[in-house]
Amino acid sequence: MGLVMRFWLTIRRSDWFEPSATGGLFPFPFAWQAWAIMAAFIAAIAASVVLHGEAAWLTRIILCVGYIAFGIATYE
Repeated sequence: MGLVMRFWLTIRRSDWFEPSATGGLFPFPFAWQAWAIMAAFIAAIAASVVLHGEAAWLTRIILCVGYIAFGIATYE
């Protein structure tokens, strides 16, 4: 539990991401940590090509929701 709490306190209001300038849903990377997370997100979406059917869609939806939630958690 302590590891989860330390992780949350590290990302909360860390200012890694910022709201999209165009008002889009996806957070815009601001710091280098956010650019690395965005690259990992894109790689994970690309890797989901090997999955088939509903597993692929479920994986992509979970990745997108997780990325958005993580980005919003880091807003100042």
